[in-house]
Amino acid sequence: MTTEQPHPAEQFHRTTGSYELVLGPVLFAIVGLFIDRWLGTTPLFIIGLTLFAIVGAAVSSYYRYRYEIDQLEAETLALRAKAEVVRQQARTSTAGDAK
Repeated sequence: MTTEQPHPAEQFHRTTGSYELVLGPVLFAIVGLFIDRWLGTTPLFIIGLTLFAIVGAAVSSYYRYRYEIDQLEAETLALRAKAEVVRQQARTSTAGDAK
């Protein structure tokens, strides 16, 4: 039985990223609604703050995704380097046994 880690793209919709994408714009829209009612500028702040939250959530998700991919690439390179060392050791021991 293997315990493979799911790819970050597969985890994205099941983690905090989904909450951030939904709750951020909703909360900012509510704050915008109160500001608009207070200043009498409806729907200026609702639209502006909602768009701000959507862009912020998308940028945050992008950088989180890039960070996780970079971590996986670093792990992959480390495992490949380790595998190459093991191969070299196996070749050396095989060549030494043949003599």
